[in-house]
Amino acid sequence: MKARLIIRNFGPINDLDIEISKFNILIRPHASGKSTISKVLCVMHSFADYFSAGYQPFREKFLSDELYSENGK
Repeated sequence: MKARLIIRNFGPINDLDIEISKFNILIRPHASGKSTISKVLCVMHSFADYFSAGYQPFREKFLSDELYSENGK
């Protein structure tokens, strides 16, 4: 299955819209955002795995009672 990655105004990346497949090669000049793209893909892939597995909602899993409250305190 192919996916699309869109990044705007994040780190060194101003505007990116690419199709992601099972195997991708990033070739760009030094300091152009290759590592940023890789990190974003890794994080998004982790979240996709987490949510597709049917786990509890994000805030219940990652935020403790001390860090989160409904009234923002």
